[in-house]
Amino acid sequence: MIKLNGNQPKVMEFASFEIKDASTEDELINTVLAFEEKFLKNQKGILFHCLVKNQQKTYANVLLAENEEVLINIQKSASKEQVAKDFFSVMKRDSVKMNIHSIQKNNFEIPEDFSCVEHGTFLLKSTSSLKNLNSKSDELEKGYLNNFTNSKGHFIGSLQDNKFSEIAFGQTLGKTKQICYGYLKNKIGIEFLNLLDDTSMNLDFYYVLA
Repeated sequence: MIKLNGNQPKVMEFASFEIKDASTEDELINTVLAFEEKFLKNQKGILFHCLVKNQQKTYANVLLAENEEVLINIQKSASKEQVAKDFFSVMKRDSVKMNIHSIQKNNFEIPEDFSCVEHGTFLLKSTSSLKNLNSKSDELEKGYLNNFTNSKGHFIGSLQDNKFSEIAFGQTLGKTKQICYGYLKNKIGIEFLNLLDDTSMNLDFYYVLA
């Protein structure tokens, strides 16, 4: 995990993947640490990076940056760097799923002391709008999420193809999951969920490895 200068990212890259059968988790972690130290630290506009894993043994690369152009430049530069090639060589290329989240929350700051990332994507119901979603997200933070010391950060993101996301950063995996499922017992949480097309929802929880 690295956190560099600057604390108000506008985009988050979340790239999930599986590792090759012949590769080990230790090998993955070592290549990630080298990738951070010898490449990412030197890239302008990168603010944060970590490696996370879910309980289905899927990994994800989490990058927070000043803008989307930074991520595009990173992808171009990485193709020429050996430490990046070493990192990518551990992955099953056909398993990689890339999401670029445009952060909708004004003045979102990279949280401290988190070990879990909740990653949820969805479509909105035809009667909902991004304005409604952002407004209800603010209410959810103030009236529910902020009641828990576990809650370290939260934002709504927009993706391609009219998809949106809810991203939450928590202190522990167990408590983050409990708080998320608690939406179903909370008035504001239910109102938030009622804006979403539940048939399109994809939700998972990842814990920090490196």
